[in-house]
Amino acid sequence: MKTVFAAAAAALALMAFAAPASAAPRGAQEVSIVVSYADLDLNHEAGARRLIQRVESAAERVCGYDNGVRGLSARRAYRACVQETMADALAPMSHPVVAQLFRSDRARG
Repeated sequence: MKTVFAAAAAALALMAFAAPASAAPRGAQEVSIVVSYADLDLNHEAGARRLIQRVESAAERVCGYDNGVRGLSARRAYRACVQETMADALAPMSHPVVAQLFRSDRARG
């Protein structure tokens, strides 16, 4: 089964500093979500883009999407958490189409 793990510290979205998504602050519980891509053809842009969307959705959940992020510093920390979590989840795949699309999407902001 093809899966990608999106993991981040649950409390990271509330912090005003950047930290690796895989490192949980003391006392915080690391959260992970399995993202399957067995149904996708990653050699085509549509499949790769769909995987990136799935990983982003999972990253938003583990970074505290449901917590209703408020305030500028909390929002910045949340976005940083999502981007780091996505990068951490997608990097081990080393798939050229996925990597190119992800880099392109990040460059556009």
